[in-house]
Amino acid sequence: MGPLEGIKVVELATWILAPAAAAILAEMGAEVIKMEEPVGGDPSRGLSIGPVKVAPLFLLENRNKKSVAINLATEKGGEIAHRLLASADVFLSNMPEEVLTKLGMDYETLSRVNPRLIYASATAYGPRGPEAGRRNFDTAAFWTRGGFMHYLGEPDSDPPAQQVGGFGDHVGCVHIALGVMSALYHRERTGVGQRVDVSLLGTGVWTSGLPVQLALLFGISLPRGGRKAAINPLYSNYCSKDGKWFQLALLQSERYWPDLCRAMDREDLIDDPRYGAPGKRTENVADFVALLDETFATRTMDEWAERFERHGLLWDRSRDFLEIANDPQVVANDYVVEIDDPALGPTKLVAFPVQLEKSKGSIRAGAPEHGQHTEEILLGMGYSWDDIARLKDEKVIL
Repeated sequence: MGPLEGIKVVELATWILAPAAAAILAEMGAEVIKMEEPVGGDPSRGLSIGPVKVAPLFLLENRNKKSVAINLATEKGGEIAHRLLASADVFLSNMPEEVLTKLGMDYETLSRVNPRLIYASATAYGPRGPEAGRRNFDTAAFWTRGGFMHYLGEPDSDPPAQQVGGFGDHVGCVHIALGVMSALYHRERTGVGQRVDVSLLGTGVWTSGLPVQLALLFGISLPRGGRKAAINPLYSNYCSKDGKWFQLALLQSERYWPDLCRAMDREDLIDDPRYGAPGKRTENVADFVALLDETFATRTMDEWAERFERHGLLWDRSRDFLEIANDPQVVANDYVVEIDDPALGPTKLVAFPVQLEKSKGSIRAGAPEHGQHTEEILLGMGYSWDDIARLKDEKVIL
């Protein structure tokens, strides 16, 4: 039994940020009911790739959920939603504030319907300020506005390619889940619900927190450093003989310098006046990086891996996503799990990596079909089959 067993979450959201947060809550045991429009539903349903019958994005962000298709623009649709939320613990949405207000799904309205409700709102730029209400995806509001485009990459080069889709969303969704769980704990003690706000911009600022903090303290903006101008070239990336890139993570350069020299069979460098001290390595960084590039190009990645491990160095190599999906360490820790999906058969999914020993979360089902659980949910709310038939005839539900 997951730690959130017995918690009911109602989601009115599309794409990634809020649906991914609801998926975390579902994996932790909550019942998540996803409200969708009768026509089309969540647009991420349409992003199918190749022979896959279910869109990978929708499958990832909506596993373990139930789908109800309700036309919230109708009076009866709004009544169904309010009736559903009257017994819910959490409402989670990334819809624009003006849309939610028009539909009667704003915080003021729903907190009157259910004073114990936790109302979680996910936005691009936050609930206040001159850009409150401005819409955007994480590529712009998190990656670009959060400083990553500015800082990453080599000096005098074009900005790096945009991040993998959903990168900022998958950081922000954890913040939402944490906020919801904190609010649930507060309600447990006080009986009072409240609003939770998380934005992609705020997530970006927090994720790039160190350089932002330096700007706050010293009034400086870190420039792009680049490999050949690194302050600590032992905390940088290099390439092996067989073309595989790896990252040295020797933040305490003085501590690891002798062992790195031994791993490279270059003990003569330990006390070399040009490179033997951290300040000297920084002072002569261009020549030093060239020396390391030349040295690391003499052996394959497997050879360097054995040497790095033998000498207790901190490092890892770059991997593509196919390697990550089949990484034995990933599989051993259940970061990828397999379920039996009714539509797809045996299907592997990326799992939420937070694991509790005594109340472990789980992926119990794949993503729902559009409106798959509408009848089930309405029957559970006290609607009759005749009621459901009339609502379908009136285009209130799918």
